[in-house]
Amino acid sequence: MELLMVKANSLKLNLLLNIIKTSLAILFPLITYPYVTRVLLPEGLGKIEFVNSLVSYFIVIAGFGIPVYGLREVSKYRNDRDLLSKKVHELFILNTIATVVVFSVYIILVLFSEKLFLQKELCFILGLSIIFTTFGMDWVYQGFEDYLFITIRNFIFQVLSLVLLFLLVKSSDDYLIYAGLLVLSPIGSSIINFFLLGKYIDFKIFNNYQIIYHIKNVLIIFVTLLMGTLLLKLEAVLLGLFLGYADVGIYSVANKLINMIVGVIAMVGMTFLPTIIHHVNKNDEKYVQLLLNKSINFVIFITIPMIIGLFCLSDEIIYLLAGDSFSASVLPFKIMLLIIIFNAVSVVYGNQVFLAYHQERKSLFILMIAGLIGIVLNFILIPLFNVSGAALAVTFSSFIAVLLQYFFAMKYAPINILTIQNLKSIIMSLFMGIIILVSKHLLSPWSPIILVIIPVGVVVYFSGMAFLKDDFTSEILSIMKKKISDYRQKK
Repeated sequence: MELLMVKANSLKLNLLLNIIKTSLAILFPLITYPYVTRVLLPEGLGKIEFVNSLVSYFIVIAGFGIPVYGLREVSKYRNDRDLLSKKVHELFILNTIATVVVFSVYIILVLFSEKLFLQKELCFILGLSIIFTTFGMDWVYQGFEDYLFITIRNFIFQVLSLVLLFLLVKSSDDYLIYAGLLVLSPIGSSIINFFLLGKYIDFKIFNNYQIIYHIKNVLIIFVTLLMGTLLLKLEAVLLGLFLGYADVGIYSVANKLINMIVGVIAMVGMTFLPTIIHHVNKNDEKYVQLLLNKSINFVIFITIPMIIGLFCLSDEIIYLLAGDSFSASVLPFKIMLLIIIFNAVSVVYGNQVFLAYHQERKSLFILMIAGLIGIVLNFILIPLFNVSGAALAVTFSSFIAVLLQYFFAMKYAPINILTIQNLKSIIMSLFMGIIILVSKHLLSPWSPIILVIIPVGVVVYFSGMAFLKDDFTSEILSIMKKKISDYRQKK
């Protein structure tokens, strides 16, 4: 019993730190994006998003699946420093070889592609991320669940980037400076990570490095990640090739908002992963099942009201974050909102279940099917519906992916989605949506309407969930009462 309490407290702390970290990852873009979109406009923003999407492919290829595979290996061997050090050395050597090859190919592509050569300075600046992501080895810190360090480090670089943005980026001609600020955080974080690794591993040379062994094991994870990135970034690349930078800019605003939310869910989901892997290896199936059910219920508890609220306020949100120049982003944003719930469920099935139970082949198969469907749909829908066609393609391919994941994952973890708790979330989210629409009608056309309606929506949802005696809301209220009680006793 005491051991379970320690596990629960540790998981709660990691979850809290990850929520803080991901909240900051949302907060800073919310502060900077309205400024960036109004300064760079669709054309300037489109250039950066087009090149950045291309660079994302090269980062994944250079990573060779090691960020995910390495996290799993560190979670397994973190109690044996000597063996862990050898494993990390092997993975770093493999990662370095892949990075050198991939970065060389990237440079050749930029030099010989007319479209990319015209943006060679931008390609070089953003391409630095390919190199420095390798040296960051964030997967070591995640494997040790050192989320306090990761949270503080990210916060420092986010503040620095924020200050420099407002000081240095003044017009659409400053898009190269903005690109430099985008890579500042990953480069700085990677350098700090590398020099602090001695806390967890030794730098002595070992005999018989087994690099080939890891290549065989990491290959499926690598191709899976590549297909996942293809799903996320394909539309921006194709829009840049078929239409123009302005269309990429329009799409990127909608995509940016969706990805910020999806990123929060993914990071929260990764908080559970080391613990799930650890207990799967101990054959503690009861505790694993408890965690997986809690995980799926939590993401539904958060994502359903999020989707309803964002749909009702989509016009106001796009205007607030991007201005009149990006009004065409509203429709693709509404279409892509469904991706939030698809990815939330996918985090549990694709990341937690398949990785923990070593079922990467199934994950790869699913993403390949979804990726192929996405490619075909993009070539059909973009010429017909432009930016909205890209939004439809990525949304439908995400739906296919999560549907297949659900089908295959049930064999290993029969997670129950159709619960009373999740039904409560749906009912209260719909009620919240009605309140938001009525409030909009009463307050319109007052410009800061969103600043009033969002808190109203949050209060309505959580109050309703508390009235329905929802498990998560009850737990949150219990923690708050305890904190208040402890504070009063200290006084």
